[in-house]
Amino acid sequence: MTRAICINGFFLALAGLAFAGCAAAGAGGAGASAPASCAAAVSGAAAGGPGEAAGAGRGEALAPVVLASYGPVEAAFAEAPARVPASRCARLFVAVASGEAAAAGEKLHEGDVLVLARQGEVAVSGRALLLVARRPIACEGEAGKTLVRGGAAEELTWAGGRMHAHLDVGTSLSPEIYFGRLAGTASVAEHTHPGAWEVLAAVEAAGTFTIAGEPHRLGAREILAIPPDTKHAWAADPGSRLVALQMYDPPGPEQRFIGLAKAAAGEAEKAAAPK
Repeated sequence: MTRAICINGFFLALAGLAFAGCAAAGAGGAGASAPASCAAAVSGAAAGGPGEAAGAGRGEALAPVVLASYGPVEAAFAEAPARVPASRCARLFVAVASGEAAAAGEKLHEGDVLVLARQGEVAVSGRALLLVARRPIACEGEAGKTLVRGGAAEELTWAGGRMHAHLDVGTSLSPEIYFGRLAGTASVAEHTHPGAWEVLAAVEAAGTFTIAGEPHRLGAREILAIPPDTKHAWAADPGSRLVALQMYDPPGPEQRFIGLAKAAAGEAEKAAAPK
């Protein structure tokens, strides 16, 4: 069963934590009825059933991936084998969080992300935990398919080695939205992203995410969205680790990870220099 409530302008869907821009008129606190935009997302999450996808092979029944809205994108965690919806007027990301899968003629391993533009429905085989995300783009234009391997992007490290990022999909491939990986054990101080949405899909997490002054628990396989210019912070539970797939729309905020990693490397070199 999926429930929806609005808390100070955020859409909360359980199970699967999600904060998306609900109409302010519907934000009446816990227990208030969700506005139409929330209701549509929840009804979509509850819909669907097993089906047959072209290319599944041997009559394998594939469960459809039902996407929910998180600000500018639609996203969902799913288990392969699965049937991913069409993206005729969208850019689609199929990321492997764990396991192995195959889709669109490509073999996918943990950390890989398949980026599709203006494509039809996709059958994903194998045994894997997937994050599927779809972002609208202009319908006119060429279809595209690019496989980004998990080892292609440099690992950026900061916070004394406690935080790591891979900037997997940048503006050369996806001008509208950044897609990458974030992991670590450190908490993150309150900050904002001027003009940019953040969508965070937690593969593994245990802690408190505070958005606009309101604390919310974040756990594994939960997704949240932070509107532009909104203060937010992350407090990890002791001994826990955050493993997440992250999106910024438009791209830009991820560039701070490069600066943080360079600063950390400089501090390490300075500490290691002969006195």
